[in-house]
Amino acid sequence: MGLHGQTISARSGWMKEFIDIDRADNGIEVVDDLTFKVHLIQPFSSLANILAIGFSTIIPEGIVTPDLQKRPYGSGPFKLKSFQRGALWQYARNPDYFKPGLPYLDGYDLLLMDGDAIVQAAFLTRKVDVSSGNPTTDNKPIFQKRIAAGETFMLTAPSDCRPQSVNLNSTKPPFNNLRLRQALNLGIDREAYKQVVQDGYSIPSLILDTGGWGRTEAEILAMPGWRQPHDADLAEAKRIIKELYPSGLDLKMMSRNTSGYMRGNEFIAGELRKLGLNITIEPVDTSVTFSRAEKLDYTIWTYWFCQTTNTPEELFGSYFITGGSRNWIGYSDPKFDAAYSDMTATTDLVLKKKKALALEDTILAFLPSIPTPDSTRARHGYSYVKDLIFPITNYTWHKNELIWRSDV
Repeated sequence: MGLHGQTISARSGWMKEFIDIDRADNGIEVVDDLTFKVHLIQPFSSLANILAIGFSTIIPEGIVTPDLQKRPYGSGPFKLKSFQRGALWQYARNPDYFKPGLPYLDGYDLLLMDGDAIVQAAFLTRKVDVSSGNPTTDNKPIFQKRIAAGETFMLTAPSDCRPQSVNLNSTKPPFNNLRLRQALNLGIDREAYKQVVQDGYSIPSLILDTGGWGRTEAEILAMPGWRQPHDADLAEAKRIIKELYPSGLDLKMMSRNTSGYMRGNEFIAGELRKLGLNITIEPVDTSVTFSRAEKLDYTIWTYWFCQTTNTPEELFGSYFITGGSRNWIGYSDPKFDAAYSDMTATTDLVLKKKKALALEDTILAFLPSIPTPDSTRARHGYSYVKDLIFPITNYTWHKNELIWRSDV
């Protein structure tokens, strides 16, 4: 958990906010060689989720970060056999795996490729048995034909990299003006965003995950800024901005300089220009993006965050409570923080969802960020590949212990 100078996991270390770290054992009691007990300071129903992700690993006592860079540690179904940096990772069956009879495969190779076109070409020519990613526009008919023929299959799920949104620095002008934030929420055409930025591979989404802890697609599509046709919302957004800034408004938009993020920021910039705003995009390197975001050294930027558990504890606790580890929008409200603590301590799931939705309503009323559709993800396999699944999230990682082949 990163206590007292230990190795910390950036993705799962936030569990220490719920664990009684003031105990002599830091809240982790060793019961016997195969059992440990976690002592909490309050109910935390999502503990099992965070313990299941790939970043919550059990490693030998005394191992620190430099040791992890020398050799792998773990107890999974496969062992790292060999690797070529940036090209190939080869895994062999772990004969000492703690689950009898598993894994079914003798091993597998993980090939690293750059670009959708290259990945899909490898899959469509049977160079690989399994691949990930939504089909490109050119390849979509080919995938559809092979799926219809039973040659291949495709699994889809919402992205774990969410919420996806236009982030506004509401701690300073001009976005400390709620009416301006509301105008942007009205003016951005989400359906066009879906088609242009996400090639149609997305679902409507707010803060919480759609259809899970959050609202249904139908409920979201009836809301201002999401409803179609878009004309009335667009006209109202233009009216507000014309009233606020009759001489126009110049804005600089920070953008992570990789293709996906640039594509999203360029589309949003175009939408805002339609409203009468003059937008200049400022591409910055990934390392610069994060450091500037942490310091609120920006005015506006389009980004999508990634979650490891998809629980409301992580969502609100990382991005929206005061001092949250990834609260890069500067949002702070003591009443919200108190309501968050109450929600995390709620064990009744129906009541917990009600409280989570109330937290979402608070965020949507303030609009420190403008929600955009969440992209979807896909996995492909040939028909002889059996029991290929999506894990709880991408960060749970693919153990591949249950996958088998029907052709051997």
